[in-house]
Amino acid sequence: QEKNANEKEKEKKNIGGDAREIEDQVYKVALQSYREKAYADCLAKLKDYAGEITNPNFYYLMAITLQHLGDRAAAIVDYERVLKLDDLHFNTNLNLGRIYYNDKNYEAATELLETAYSRRENDLDLLYDLTKAHFYNKNYTTVIPYLEAYLKRNSDGGEAWRMLGESYSKTGKSRSASKAFEKADRYSTGNDELYKHLEGSIAKYGREASEYSKDGKYKEAISVLEKGIMEHSKAASLHFNLGLNYIEVGNVKKASEEFRKTIDLEPAHAKAYQGLGLIHYEREEYREAGAYYLATIEAGKQDEFVYYKLGSCFFKLKNFNKAVDAYQQSIRLNPNQKRYHFGLGASYIALNEHYDAIAAMEIALKLDPMYLDAQYNIAVAYLKMSQYDKSITEAEKILAKNSEYAKAYLVIGHAHKRMGNYILADSFQKKAERIDPSLKQ
Repeated sequence: QEKNANEKEKEKKNIGGDAREIEDQVYKVALQSYREKAYADCLAKLKDYAGEITNPNFYYLMAITLQHLGDRAAAIVDYERVLKLDDLHFNTNLNLGRIYYNDKNYEAATELLETAYSRRENDLDLLYDLTKAHFYNKNYTTVIPYLEAYLKRNSDGGEAWRMLGESYSKTGKSRSASKAFEKADRYSTGNDELYKHLEGSIAKYGREASEYSKDGKYKEAISVLEKGIMEHSKAASLHFNLGLNYIEVGNVKKASEEFRKTIDLEPAHAKAYQGLGLIHYEREEYREAGAYYLATIEAGKQDEFVYYKLGSCFFKLKNFNKAVDAYQQSIRLNPNQKRYHFGLGASYIALNEHYDAIAAMEIALKLDPMYLDAQYNIAVAYLKMSQYDKSITEAEKILAKNSEYAKAYLVIGHAHKRMGNYILADSFQKKAERIDPSLKQ
């Protein structure tokens, strides 16, 4: 009986040996076809083998052949079979890790690439693949030492510096993040994978917030933008749009903070300066508003409205010559806006350049014949030049269009008073006061 048992064991080993030899022969023949790029033939030979597969390279050859033939799903199945036989198989961990990375299955990718990297720590490309997998899996603490190691060996990698900056930022290391972002700006070509990923993500938050803003849902837009900033704290566009939405809900303090953050991140962001100009103008802080409108122009925004607001700041500050220059710039950019000509005319009146004032007001009136304030200022200009008949004529033109325009009666009254017609003057003064009690002397 003992002899029979030994013979059976020997026979079993021989059978196993024969099977492994056959498996090995099939593998070698298939490998030759693979090397000759006869992928379909290679796959057919491998699939014809019906025995037990014990060599992990058998499955590996099948997996890479399937990839060449475009069957990724089947290739993944065979890569997984390799790992069941040899979980440290370098090429399988590397290839499957990259497949999962491309599929955005970053958690699975990191595990596989970690295994591959443990076998080949001098492989710089592999190290970079591993860092990206950790980064996109949001393993910011884990990825920092990998990125630092990579950048010691490749210090001009713009994308790597950008990832390091983001990782430092996410882990509260703002000073280190700032230095890393400076390196990213220096070395980045602006077309690396992370740059495109970040730009796409930032744009997504911007679009979503914009849809809410269009519908007047400013609080919802603010929530979206704040979420985006948590992920992209250095995105100037998100801070700027957040500032705009804070203005819409009346939170001027927050809006101002966001515009300033925008400028810190992007010093040439003209619209952020303009936003701060608007805030200070509404507060009647004309000196500060003017400074921000000037900064808007210096940042490259040659905008008619910015020049107009700058002119208005100078006018309020009684710097009328500079107001004239600013209004003229706004008119140069758009000669068809009546208020630009009105502002110019008002500045000329303040400078006692009355004929220039009348010319500007007449253009405003031509653009809008019912622009009664412009016609009123023409009447005032004639009054100041002691051309009383012309002043009265202009005031009467106003009353023909609107008999309730109180200041027209007031101008006529002043004209008669200066001509010595005191009874008429008093009559027109009283008419003005009846319509507008604030005009009482």
